[in-house]
Amino acid sequence: MFYALEGKIVDKKNGFVVMNIAGIHFSITVSLITYLNLEFNKKIKLFVELIVSESGFRLYGFSSEEEKYLFNKLRKITKIGAAKAISTLSKFSPQEFKYIIANKQTDQLLSVPGIGKKTADTIILELSDKVLETDEKLIEVLNVLTSSLGFSKEKVYPILDKIYRQNTDLDTVELIKICLKNLRQ
Repeated sequence: MFYALEGKIVDKKNGFVVMNIAGIHFSITVSLITYLNLEFNKKIKLFVELIVSESGFRLYGFSSEEEKYLFNKLRKITKIGAAKAISTLSKFSPQEFKYIIANKQTDQLLSVPGIGKKTADTIILELSDKVLETDEKLIEVLNVLTSSLGFSKEKVYPILDKIYRQNTDLDTVELIKICLKNLRQ
C-alpha cells in the first residue's frame, strides 16, 4: 500500500517518530539506528511497511530499502514477528546483520532481547540464502581478499559492502582493486 513517505519529523519518542506530511501526522515505529539518525524539522524520506494485526495498524519506517527488506524477511520467520524484527535491526545495521548471517554468528543474535539459541539458529538457517542471494559477487570478492590476500573479514566486509552499494555495476576485478585501495589507506 505505502512504499515510502516524505515529510518532516516533528516529534521523537521512545521507539517511534511523528512525521508531518501535508498537515497529517503519522506515528511511525523505527529501529534505534534509524531513530538516532533522524533530525527534527528536516525533510526526510522513510521507506515504510504497514502491518495489520489483531491489535490494529502499525507503520514501520526504515532509512533504507535494505533495512526494510531485512525487516520483512525477519518478521516472516516463525517466532520473530515485527517487534523482534525491529528489535534486531535496532541492535545491528543492515551491513552488520548481513555479516552476522554470512558468518553464522549465532552468539551475536543472542544479544537481541527475546532471541534464544534455537531462534538464532533458525534466523541464520532461513536467511543465509535470502540475504546473500543478491551478494554472490560480494562473497567472491570477500573470499579473494580474506583467503588469498589475508585481510580479516571484519575489516573487509564493511568497506566492500559500501563500495558495492554505491555502484553495483562494478565487476569482480574492479571491486577488488577499489577495496584494496581503501584497505591500504
